Amino acid sequence: MPGNPPRPVRPDDDTLRLASEIIGDVFESPALGPGSALKIKIDLTPGSAAVTISEPERRAIRDLVGLVRKFDMPSDDVRLDRLLEIIDRRGVEPDWTDGFEAAKKAHVTRNDVREIKVQEPDEPPSDDPTWIRPREAFDLWAYGELVHNDYTKELRWQGLGPLRQGLVRQMAHDYLMLLLAQAEFMGRLIAHGLKVPEAAQSEGQVSRSP
Repeated sequence: MPGNPPRPVRPDDDTLRLASEIIGDVFESPALGPGSALKIKIDLTPGSAAVTISEPERRAIRDLVGLVRKFDMPSDDVRLDRLLEIIDRRGVEPDWTDGFEAAKKAHVTRNDVREIKVQEPDEPPSDDPTWIRPREAFDLWAYGELVHNDYTKELRWQGLGPLRQGLVRQMAHDYLMLLLAQAEFMGRLIAHGLKVPEAAQSEGQVSRSP
């Protein structure tokens, strides 16, 4: 039985053009307007925990997350690791080198355990606990609450309980902000910081936008 034909690969220039278009849509989102900040406040006492959540209107934050997750989806043409590889091949102008190296490092360390640490629910006490990592927190929040009706993730989310939900939501917010920062930088880099291909230079074409 013949195998599936190979998936067509979007050309680099078209990928950069598409990424620029999506980044433009992201930063026009109402969820990023004035007064729409994502905020979590957790008040702890010896006998209780209160979690106060401030997020943009649900439709706005859902639409924003639906766009931003494209930069983090393994199957999406504009996923960040692919954009970084394309830009690496193209090359960046000297003034943009430090920023590009910082973006690559931020991508490599994006899923490292940070200040907020939440142990996997129902895991017994251990000297080496399994922590919920930032990308998993984003995944639970995005797919258990916002973008998809993933029942498995909904049940996992519910099983966290109010305090863990607040902490995981904060991790998810932080991961979203990292993706937004990367997208904002990529948009500026694609527009202004890429090296002009030699063929374009020889033809007198100096535009940097794909």
